[in-house]
Amino acid sequence: MNPKILGKTEIRTVCDLLAAEDEAAQVWGKELSFFRGQLSSDWPLQPAVLRHKDGPAQETNLAIQFKLSAPSRYAACPTQEDDASWLLLMRHYGLPTRLLDWTKSILIAGFFATWSPDASSVTRCPGAIWAIHPEGLNLVMSGNRFVYSIHDLERKHFHKPLVADPVRSDSVPPTTGLCLAVAGAQLDARMLVQQAVFTIHTSGTPIDELMGCVGFLRKFEIPADSKPRILADLDRLGINEMHLFPDLEHLAHSLKSMLLPPLAGEAQP
Repeated sequence: MNPKILGKTEIRTVCDLLAAEDEAAQVWGKELSFFRGQLSSDWPLQPAVLRHKDGPAQETNLAIQFKLSAPSRYAACPTQEDDASWLLLMRHYGLPTRLLDWTKSILIAGFFATWSPDASSVTRCPGAIWAIHPEGLNLVMSGNRFVYSIHDLERKHFHKPLVADPVRSDSVPPTTGLCLAVAGAQLDARMLVQQAVFTIHTSGTPIDELMGCVGFLRKFEIPADSKPRILADLDRLGINEMHLFPDLEHLAHSLKSMLLPPLAGEAQP
């Protein structure tokens, strides 16, 4: 880990989260920052589809199958031709894509660094909060400082298959840059409440290994034993599973956890 990327603030409380945000603002000014919480401090800043050996080759297949099956399960699907919106929707419902999730709120990032559906995994290792200066990233990657709309990047070939299909002459892999900070239409309530923003990638190189990343990236670490307190305090502020995942499944799971704790020695499905 480059010492210039590691922030000075160690995050042990919600107040420390706000101090980390202030620290990033002192480095980059009062400009917008994106934040990402990761349950493990060792995880690279790399999109899910690029962590899998066959992920890039399977991305198009995953998208096709998702598009075919989603309409019977989701009332507000994009048009079949709107690849950008499909990428957003697929990523927010857990499908591996070339997108990496970020948020405009460091408190929401703190939730994702301290919460897991498998509660027993939370305190196994230190967590991390990443802060990125999106304008700084895009200046290095593209020469422009503004945050792109993902819907405007189709002409830059960011939605081409990551791996060329030898049968199709139009499946040329994207070549425009390595990654860019982007925002997209709020297609789903999850994107709204999670204040979702993204980076979009055409290379498997993690952001924290990009040349020049010390100018636009900071990492703050959360000791494993501090996660339960942070999560509990965020819950008191209304930042919890029930509100960040506004669907019936997570509402039921959250209520069950609050009102029907498992009996000793019993695992509840």
